Amino acid sequence: MRKISFLVSMVAAMFLLCGMSAYAQVTQSVSSASALITAVSDMSSTGGTINLVPPFTNPASGITGSPTFPATSLAIGNTSGNGITLSANAPITINCGDNSLSVYGTGVSGSNGNLIIGKNITVTGSGSATVQNNDASSAKGAIEIASGGSVVNTAPANGVAVNASAGRSIIDAGAKILTQSPNGIGLKCGNSYTTIITGGEISAGAAGATALLLDGTPGTNFDIKNVYIHAYGANVTGIATQNGWTVKLDNVQILTESSNGSDVGIMSTGGGGNQSGGIVWMPQSAATPTVVVSATPYVASNMGAIIDFNNLPITITANPAAGGVSLPANIVLTAKYADGTPVGAGIAIGMNTDIVDPPTAADITLADNNTVKVSAAGTLNAAVCAISTYSGGIASQLFSKTSFTYSASGIADVFVDKDNIFIANNVLNTPVGNVQVYSIGGQLLLNTVATGEGIDVSALDKGVYIVKVGTEVSKVVK
Repeated sequence: MRKISFLVSMVAAMFLLCGMSAYAQVTQSVSSASALITAVSDMSSTGGTINLVPPFTNPASGITGSPTFPATSLAIGNTSGNGITLSANAPITINCGDNSLSVYGTGVSGSNGNLIIGKNITVTGSGSATVQNNDASSAKGAIEIASGGSVVNTAPANGVAVNASAGRSIIDAGAKILTQSPNGIGLKCGNSYTTIITGGEISAGAAGATALLLDGTPGTNFDIKNVYIHAYGANVTGIATQNGWTVKLDNVQILTESSNGSDVGIMSTGGGGNQSGGIVWMPQSAATPTVVVSATPYVASNMGAIIDFNNLPITITANPAAGGVSLPANIVLTAKYADGTPVGAGIAIGMNTDIVDPPTAADITLADNNTVKVSAAGTLNAAVCAISTYSGGIASQLFSKTSFTYSASGIADVFVDKDNIFIANNVLNTPVGNVQVYSIGGQLLLNTVATGEGIDVSALDKGVYIVKVGTEVSKVVK
C-alpha cells in the first residue's frame, strides 16, 4: 500500500512540476445545444475539452420568427425563464474551431443573458466570430460573460471574440474576452442593443485589432465601469466608438502597447464629413477616474467626435494669432485640453458669421485639417463640436467657442511714402532685400528678393500698391 501511495504522490507531483492540470483530460464532440449542455455537466468535476462538430442539429421550430441558423453555428438559447448557464468546477474548453456559438432568445430582460458563459468555461474559436447573437430579426439573444468565463478568437484575420451587434451583451466582473486575430475585435456591440459592462478584462493581441468596438446605431448606453482594456501590437486600439454612440467611462483602465508607437487608447470616429461621431465621456469627478496609458491616448477624427472630460477646459489657439497679419493668411487652429493633450476633433469655423449652438451637421463648416484661409480682415469664429443624432447620452453642444479678429498687418496700419521705393517704366525700384507687393486690399501679389537691378512689375495693372522691403512699408502708384 505504501508503494502505491508513493507512486500516486509522485504522479501528482509530476503534474504540478510540469504546470499541467491534475484534472482528467476528457475530450468529447457535440453537434447540438442539448449535447453541449450535457457534456459540460458531465465534465464539471473532471474538466476537459468539448469540440463542436458540424453538421449541427439546431432548432427548426419553437422560436419566434422561425430563424434559419448558419450552417457554421451551433444555436443555443432560450425563449422564456432564465438563460442557459455553462459553468463547471473544473476548467472546460469549448472548442468551436471555425464555427461559432449562435445565441438566440427573447425571454430574458435586464442584466440577464440567454447564454451565460460562467466559471471555468473558456470558449475558443478561429472563425469569424467565436460567440455571436443570432442575426435573425426576431431571435436576437443576449450574451453574458460571467465571472470566471472566457471567450477567445484566433482567426487568421478579422476575427471577433464576442460579436454582440445583433443583440444585448453583458460583461461581468471576472470575465475575460480576447481576440488574437489581426484586425480583429474583442467585443463588438451595436445596432440599437443594450451593452452592460460592469467589470472584467477585454483584450486585443494582434496587429490592427481593437479590444472594444461600439458601432452601428447607438443602443442603450449604460456606464462602462470597472473594466480593464488591454491592446498590444502595431496599430491597435483600446476602445473605438462611432456613429453616434455616447459612452461614459467610469473607473476604466486602458493600456495599449506597440513597439512603434502606433497604438491608440480611445478612438472616436464617425461616418465621414459632418456626420455624427462617437462621444466618449470620462467624468473626472469620479472617485476612481478612468486612466489611459497609450502612445496616443485620444483620437477624435471628425466633426461630432469628441473625448469629453466632464467639461475639462478646452483651449483653441490660432497660428498666426489674432491681430495684424499679411493677408491672405493660412490660420492653423489647435484644440487642446487643460493638460496639453490634443483634442483631435474637427474644429467648426465661421468667418464673420456665428456658429450655431447647439450644432447640427447641416449648419457646420469644418476647417480643412484645422487650417483656415483668411483672405480679408474680419473675425474668425471657431469651436469644437459634439454632434449627437439620438436622444441618449450627451446632447449636441459646442466646446470652447473662441473668436480671432484679423487685420492686414503693416499695410492697413502704415501707409508711408518712401523716396527710395517707387515704380518707373514698369520697374519697381527698391533697396536690396526681401520684397513683397500687396494690393491695396492686402492681397499678396509678388514675393521676391531685390538685388539692386529693379523688379519687373509690367504684369501689374495701373493703381496703388503697398510694398514692403524688410521692415519698410511704402505706398506706390503705377
